[in-house]
Amino acid sequence: MEYRSKTITLNVRFARQSLFEKNSYGNRSQQGADCQAVMMTIFRTLNQRGHDPIQTIIDATKNYLKSGTLPPFPQKPLHSAEVLRKL
Repeated sequence: MEYRSKTITLNVRFARQSLFEKNSYGNRSQQGADCQAVMMTIFRTLNQRGHDPIQTIIDATKNYLKSGTLPPFPQKPLHSAEVLRKL
């Protein structure tokens, strides 16, 4: 009976840890989870707009370190048909 009790206790601990990680994206604090959620949103948006998220953030950081201001968030690039219509 004691073995079963320890097994149940370990399973409950594992389940609680799994739920915590699911709710906080594997971070140790709510602030860390919030930060990661923002970063994931930025990465997804850049990717959907056709930009390389890593390179865009590197370029924005370099720009910030040189000028003290962040560049505007990149827009979706124009497709060739849209470029031709604007000519």
